[in-house]
Amino acid sequence: DIPHKASVYLTPEDDNFIGFILLGNPYSGMMILDQDQAAEYIASPSAHINISHMLTGHRNWPVADRSSMGLAFENLKDGQDHRRVVPLVKREGKVVIADEGLIQHLDTKYSKDLVKKSDCITTENMFV
Repeated sequence: DIPHKASVYLTPEDDNFIGFILLGNPYSGMMILDQDQAAEYIASPSAHINISHMLTGHRNWPVADRSSMGLAFENLKDGQDHRRVVPLVKREGKVVIADEGLIQHLDTKYSKDLVKKSDCITTENMFV
């Protein structure tokens, strides 16, 4: 959902990863923060029920979606759309999202409808 190619950051601190990438849609329905990041989040506009709406820009996220945005839109660098990245690995000659970057969604209420409405992009065919 972004009108440009996503940036790949090839500076992993773990030899298993080949890099990190910003995906087009930063929504993930959860956030992982350490203690310092949690304090930063609570003090940021992202934690404010009304001000946070302005940070999501063209996405126009409702309050339920914004409740999990964490620091995704705080302190962005020039040209950066959000701060959420996923780790990439090379597996069987293909670039894929590392298992550590995936979260299993146990409820299929949304995913079943999505598959019915459109072609499914898997982590195996996402990167060419």
